[in-house]
Amino acid sequence: IVVDGDHSYQGVKDDVERYTPLLADDGLLIIDDYGTDDWPDIYRYVNELVAEGTYELLGHFSRTAALRPLR
Repeated sequence: IVVDGDHSYQGVKDDVERYTPLLADDGLLIIDDYGTDDWPDIYRYVNELVAEGTYELLGHFSRTAALRPLR
């Protein structure tokens, strides 16, 4: 699943919560615009997901983060 929509904290959170129930067991969550000064809310939300143990950050390249759910 690729999230690239509303760049506010609540917007990215809503997208992740809305669409990740559709994520296949071996699927990845891709979040665009991660790690840029332009969108600090995305960086903060993704890091919170990782810190709470919901997702593992597999890495990021350029402006895109790849995460694997920890189920």
